[in-house]
Amino acid sequence: MLSKLIIRMSITNTMALSEEILNFWFRGFTSETDYIKETGSFWWRTPPEVAEQMRNLVGNELENALEGRHDDWTETPRGTLALILLLDQWTRSIFKGTPAAFAGDLKAQAITLDAINKGFDKQLWPIQRSFLYMPLEHSELLEHHDLMLRLMNGLVEEARGDVKPIMEGFTRFEIMHRDLIVRYGRYPHRNPILGRQSTPDEEEYLKINPNPF
Repeated sequence: MLSKLIIRMSITNTMALSEEILNFWFRGFTSETDYIKETGSFWWRTPPEVAEQMRNLVGNELENALEGRHDDWTETPRGTLALILLLDQWTRSIFKGTPAAFAGDLKAQAITLDAINKGFDKQLWPIQRSFLYMPLEHSELLEHHDLMLRLMNGLVEEARGDVKPIMEGFTRFEIMHRDLIVRYGRYPHRNPILGRQSTPDEEEYLKINPNPF
């Protein structure tokens, strides 16, 4: 009986964490237009103090997510989004400049594809869907970028009001990422971090674009 109670408490706590992650990332706003103006720099240029807040919020649960201990979150659209944020965004902020920054990529990509197959993406706001799809943009597989571009073009068509130009911006950013994959087959700026040897063409690119994103 006690063991069952402990299990239930553990499940409740981790699901509560998934909502905390969403509230942190989307700043607790309850409508899409409210947080669009508040979050741009927060999302794209995470300062060290915010990265520290992200680490403090999740503790060792990021490592647990990487090890598959929160895969049950994928049973709901919001839980799936929270897990993808952990694997795709938290890693990049907390482990920036190290190989661990990309440790969740393959898992996040698989979860994204599964969520799309389930139709979970259709149950989220366009901005939230953009982050659900983001692992495809971070992928080094061209097929993922082709899918990402189709999905983002669809969001541009669906979006209304202040949301539409934001979706157009997301789409332009995806095109920039896709162009790199078409040209190099990978992201050159990851080479030094991952210990990959850059080609002469990549070295020239990195001289001009040391920090492309």
